[in-house]
Amino acid sequence: MPWRAVTVDTTVRKLASYTAKRLSLSVFHNGTANIFFSQDPTNLTTLGFVLVPSASVTLVKAEGDEPEADLFAVASVGSQDIRVQESVGEVPALPVRPLPA
Repeated sequence: MPWRAVTVDTTVRKLASYTAKRLSLSVFHNGTANIFFSQDPTNLTTLGFVLVPSASVTLVKAEGDEPEADLFAVASVGSQDIRVQESVGEVPALPVRPLPA
């Protein structure tokens, strides 16, 4: 899926809504001031994770993350240019190899 642009300012903004089949969610910070992100929209600046300008984060279901959950963000100052990319599909079953005899 292509990247989509989202403007994040000092009001809490939802970057992604819950999608049960989301396998990964990537966020790239193309702005100039810190943003804070979390699955919980309350107290983002004190309890959220910080994403500095030019940094990115990727949540991957296969690695134990929860990319399917809602994701919220807020900027420390001004309006920030954020890019979001989602991958949706089915988690493939892991192959089962028989033990050697």
